[in-house]
Amino acid sequence: MKILTLGLLLVGLNLQAATKKISSTSKIGFEITKYKVAQVVEGRFKEFSGSVDMNEGKLENVNVTIKTASIDTGSEKRDNHLRSGDFFDVEKETNKNITFKSDGPVMVSDSFKVPGKLKMKGVTKPVVLNVTKKGENTFEATTVINKNDFGIEWNRPLEKGAWESLKSSLQGFAGNIIGNDVNVKLMINLN
Repeated sequence: MKILTLGLLLVGLNLQAATKKISSTSKIGFEITKYKVAQVVEGRFKEFSGSVDMNEGKLENVNVTIKTASIDTGSEKRDNHLRSGDFFDVEKETNKNITFKSDGPVMVSDSFKVPGKLKMKGVTKPVVLNVTKKGENTFEATTVINKNDFGIEWNRPLEKGAWESLKSSLQGFAGNIIGNDVNVKLMINLN
């Protein structure tokens, strides 16, 4: 009887382990401030893939690959500039994808953190995803990254007239067109 009970327990544990794919209905987006407070530019990546290994209430491995050239901000001119050498330089082999790999298992709860490594433009940095469980197989994750940390340093100063008119309302702003912090938001559906 003990052998049968142990066997059933092991079978039950194996049924709980699963690799789930990130569904194409997921959304991987970002926003960055332009003119510090005057405008927020939102965008998304339309092509991505990934998987999540789950076992007994734990996320064991999270792997996401984003095709950099699939960037979409709703402006073809801006998207082409973002694909250029000034930003993502998508023609270079090392820049074709952005990847995230989690560091290890974490317990799933209503709200939890997933530490991992984000690789962009050949630079790998640690990041922490702040995750909220939205449903059985749906998760929202957010983080903030500094674009300069990944070698995306293009910027230019505001023109003098524009800077003078905005300066009084922009305490501490250096006068560049684009902010450095990028808010990343993922709505992940698993299947």
